[in-house]
Amino acid sequence: MPFRSVTVSVIITVVPNFWYSASVTQRGVIPPAQRARLRAAAQGVDKGHQALLSAVREAKNAGGSIRAIAEELGKSPQTIQRWLTETQ
Repeated sequence: MPFRSVTVSVIITVVPNFWYSASVTQRGVIPPAQRARLRAAAQGVDKGHQALLSAVREAKNAGGSIRAIAEELGKSPQTIQRWLTETQ
């Protein structure tokens, strides 16, 4: 069977970005309300993480093994070791 040449025409329609809402800001810019919410959430996460590190340190000081702490939290022993190093 010999090869045949086929011509394909493609029509591209450019449609303006009509789906953007008036409340959407320029790409990459975080509106002030969302920026404040992000910062508050990050601070809450930081406080929660510090409480977790403190609890891990207390469990270790009370005689818990790294392996037992890791199993209790569902984390790897390497993670617990890293956290203990961070809290020294």
